[in-house]
Amino acid sequence: MWYVYVLESQKRRGEIYVGSTNDLRRRFREHNDGKSPSTDRYRPWVLMYYEAYRTEELARSREHRLKHNGNAIRELKKRIELDSPSTTFLQKSGAGFTLFELIIVIAIFLLISGMLLVNFRRSRQGDIVRIAALRFATDVQRMQSTALAGGAEDRLAVAYGVHVDTAQPGRYILFGDRIRCSQDAQGAEVCTANGQYDAGANPAEELDDGVASLPPNVRIASVRTVAPDAVVPAIDVLFRPPRGTVTIAPIATPEVQVVLRHSDYDDTRTVSINRISGRVEVE
Repeated sequence: MWYVYVLESQKRRGEIYVGSTNDLRRRFREHNDGKSPSTDRYRPWVLMYYEAYRTEELARSREHRLKHNGNAIRELKKRIELDSPSTTFLQKSGAGFTLFELIIVIAIFLLISGMLLVNFRRSRQGDIVRIAALRFATDVQRMQSTALAGGAEDRLAVAYGVHVDTAQPGRYILFGDRIRCSQDAQGAEVCTANGQYDAGANPAEELDDGVASLPPNVRIASVRTVAPDAVVPAIDVLFRPPRGTVTIAPIATPEVQVVLRHSDYDDTRTVSINRISGRVEVE
């Protein structure tokens, strides 16, 4: 191992000497014992800085550059003067940071910080979609519980349900399916509920808090039925008292899947509603 070293005279402050050797301790003693004519005049000397190299060629090249290149020695003097003997790690380890190395460290730090920030934001947005899906599932279960309780929220309704329409992807409707009366062709009054959500009906079928808005950037991406496997624009899921019997309209299917998606990060959650078991699950 070869070393390039810098000495500072204790006799004359500011006087430095640059040299190279393969035995730093021996060479340092020679300078202070007066065995080196070039440094005898200003001894004793203090070792201020050194660098280690694998080969003599590299060490000699660095020594030559420090002795004959003004910019190189000025930069080295700045590094030595900025670090006090009581605190510098340069004297203890012989290692130092160049400006290039510092830039590399900062760049790596910024890159890692940026990646962590992006992942944090993505995770946070994913939580928003998950929470929205859980809220939707909870509202579906609330309609189911209302039917099992005998219709406490709207005494005029014969069923309670959720209306989902991809044409209005930022919201869904909680409603009560009401009986409506009309006259048939013979003039007789016929009263019935159609088993679907009637927009704009009078009186309105929406419950008091029935228009539920999704968080910003979370949208209803699709509605899919199972057997038949199809994507539909809208669906009504109803629960009928007193047992909470499930009906799905306008397509009779054993299960419907509502997909919620974040518009910026493409994170999705699927809420599945099973007509046979009545189970509501978030995937």
